[in-house]
Amino acid sequence: MSKPRRLVVAATLGILAVGSAAAAGAQAVDSWSPSTGEATYTATSSPVRSDAPNVVVFLTDDMRKDDLGYLPHVRRLLVKQGMTFTEATSPHPLCCPARAALLTGQYAQNNGVHHNSGPYGGWQALDTASTLATWSEDAGYATAIHGKHLNKFDSAADADPGWTDFDVLLEPATDYEDFTFFDGDSFTDDNVTSRLDERAVANIDRWAGRRPFLLLANHVAPHMWMPRSAKGDGDGDRGGRVPRPRRPMPRRTRA
Repeated sequence: MSKPRRLVVAATLGILAVGSAAAAGAQAVDSWSPSTGEATYTATSSPVRSDAPNVVVFLTDDMRKDDLGYLPHVRRLLVKQGMTFTEATSPHPLCCPARAALLTGQYAQNNGVHHNSGPYGGWQALDTASTLATWSEDAGYATAIHGKHLNKFDSAADADPGWTDFDVLLEPATDYEDFTFFDGDSFTDDNVTSRLDERAVANIDRWAGRRPFLLLANHVAPHMWMPRSAKGDGDGDRGGRVPRPRRPMPRRTRA
């Protein structure tokens, strides 16, 4: 029986990006300009180590610290058994630039994603040829991204390079009940959080013990609900409202 690999789990609150060392050594910096902040890289692809850790990142959207009071499983499995960073700085206050920073390890002025939309924002502003996905792939990892991606992702585009499973939600990615994934799977009067859980766990079961993996589970919750019928400008909040409960919910109390 092969020795099980370590599992590294990173949880982020709101859109504060927490990086991981999944692809350490996948790239080497050739040169760096302190005046422009630009760097050139050379891929250093090598066989993956037998003890390479698996990495799972849970990314929530617009979550506050006190929301943890309603997440007993997270408190028990991550907070009590893991490491808590009491000091943190977000790379950017907006959704899309912060997500781009997580994928590239660069600030917005260097990766080109300055806003959620417009000529200097959204998915089209990012060069996806060199990201956490491609570096991890070069290092021998299976890779998956589930759920929310960069704003304004073009549904007619090919999958971003480096992802073994490119399982992102199509725009608008803020509808909790009616939503469609990149592979065409479409759901009506459903629950996006449950579906994201199922799809992420399926990949973990598929790869665990067989090959090292990097998995990003990018949840919609607890972002304000913006249904498909609402008109917005791509920033995600215009026309939003609280999701309708599908059945009477018991009064929530802090555990």
